[in-house]
Formats: sequence, structure tokens, C-alpha cells
Amino acid sequence: MGWRPGPDDRLKTQAILGELGLEALQKQCVTSLSGGELQKTLIARALAQEAPVLLLDEPVNHLDIRNQVEILETVTKLAQRKRMCVLIVLHHLSYALRYAQDITLLHQGCPVYQGPASALDEHDLSRTYGIPVRMQTIDGQPHVLF
Repeated sequence: MGWRPGPDDRLKTQAILGELGLEALQKQCVTSLSGGELQKTLIARALAQEAPVLLLDEPVNHLDIRNQVEILETVTKLAQRKRMCVLIVLHHLSYALRYAQDITLLHQGCPVYQGPASALDEHDLSRTYGIPVRMQTIDGQPHVLF
């Protein structure tokens, strides 16, 4: 989109708002949105730019559990449907294990583990964080415990 949105820009924006279920918010001032609504709006703005890569830094920080899951589910579905590369910084390890295909763990800025989320183990996590960490599967989903 340029400085002056044209008809194509408006159509694209309407489609993205519909895809994210944000149609009801389009006339609201951004300062009146909840944290989850704001995050979804920011994701919609990024999608409108049609970038091949979506970079998200702690997109679920300070949100309630419902909004955290909704945003991560939405991003996952969008990435699959649009065949986008999505890079997300998450400190919630259980979410990273649940939603990421690949994970990079950093310790003091250096990679400790890079690879499939499914291959990450307790040793890598314990070494990274310097505390004993356990992993447990609950209802088919991996969880990190400490």
C-alpha cells in the first residue's frame, strides 16, 4: 500500500480483515482495542504488505491464554495456507514446542540447539537455562516443566 490507498488496497484489506475475523473493528480507533485485538490488527497490517516472511517478536506477550492460543493458531494456519515463512520469538517453551516446526535455542546470543521442535530434549533445555527442565506429553502435546 502506498500513502494513498487505492481500490485494490481496500479490497486486499477487507479480505485480510475477513480472514482474521476483524471486520467489526475496522472503524474503531486503534487505542480502543484490547491487547489481543491489537496484536491481530498488527498481523493484518503485516499481511497487507504481502511480505514473504512474517517476523513476530513475542506476539502473545501480556495476553490472556485465549488470545495467546488464537493468535498462534491464526499465524500457523496463515503460514500453511499462504506458504509463508514465519519467524517468532517466544519465551513460552510449551508454545514453541506446540506450534514451531523448527526451533533455535539461544544462550547468551549463541545457538545451543537448532533443529526440529520434535527433536528438542530436556538436556538441551537444561543446558540452555541452567536449571533442571523436564518435558512431558499431555494429551499428545509437549509441555516444558521445571
